[in-house]
Amino acid sequence: MRFVVVLLCLTAGCKLVYDAQYDDRRAELDAFRDDFLPATDRVQFFTSASARLYWVSIEKPLDEPLLHSQLGNTRVDYEFTRAQNNIATNYRLSDQIIVGCGDFSTAEAYDATASNQLIDMIDVNAQECAVDGRNVYLKSSRIISRWQPGGGAPAQVVDLDAQAIGTDEASFGALGNLMLLEEGGRIWKIDLATGMATWLENEPVVSGAVFFDDRGVLYNTSAGVAYSDYGTHASFLLDDKVADGGYTLGGDDYKEAYRVPDSTEYVIHGDHVIYRGGRGIFAYGLKTTKVVDLLLDDGVGFDATVVYRHPVVTSDGTLYIQNDNGIGSDDHEIYKLSLDGRLR
Repeated sequence: MRFVVVLLCLTAGCKLVYDAQYDDRRAELDAFRDDFLPATDRVQFFTSASARLYWVSIEKPLDEPLLHSQLGNTRVDYEFTRAQNNIATNYRLSDQIIVGCGDFSTAEAYDATASNQLIDMIDVNAQECAVDGRNVYLKSSRIISRWQPGGGAPAQVVDLDAQAIGTDEASFGALGNLMLLEEGGRIWKIDLATGMATWLENEPVVSGAVFFDDRGVLYNTSAGVAYSDYGTHASFLLDDKVADGGYTLGGDDYKEAYRVPDSTEYVIHGDHVIYRGGRGIFAYGLKTTKVVDLLLDDGVGFDATVVYRHPVVTSDGTLYIQNDNGIGSDDHEIYKLSLDGRLR
């Protein structure tokens, strides 16, 4: 039998051997997976604020979109969103509040722990908004203000002209006293305690989704997914690091499985980047510099039965992913698995 295996490797590039290794590893990883939401819920969107998971499903019998969340074992269904279109773009989400500011003429803040509890609302003239905790940030012209629902009128925190930031602002987000603003492809780090802004000197410039924590930022560029460190302003392409991350399952035949495609499917969790590779969900250790497989797809192309997409991680270390196997536009299961002990 040993002679047969060697002969296969010599004549068929070890493909049969590597296929078996891949299938064995896929089954091993799937044992960590649990069901979270069935395909019949027709989940259209899901994300996390930090500890709280949010998703939009299509509710029977009238096929109405509805926003939901779960924190621990407690689920909340937000009736004020029922039958609304564009829920994902019209609301900003945190663990504590949900803010409707899609039309930017009014801002309505709801309690995230209740089904239909309005906290406060104000008239605004804003072009963009973001939420962190119980704080709402509103950009009106060249001023960013902070509004605390139930606590009075918004107060200015950043003057973009005073910080010499250009006029091509696309989006921003906040985390504690940190704000990140993307302007014309440049990423600015803003200290909300002082209003001072610092350009991260990111090259190449941003061309896609941005994800950040208190130490660094991930973003898509024309050259691939990049990471920049706040302290040093040093940047690198994630795929360059992953290529040297020590992952060897399947040899060259499966190299595309763990490499980083031109994608926006990535998050930062602690010291790791969780990302969608060519054939599954993987983690790259920012400190360990190692690649770890978390879930591997079952099949490829039209023959695939499970394709893991859109990783989302809550602060308790639970990874949520969607089965996007291309069968039906809305009918995709949502799975979850604990990252406890899985990252290195």
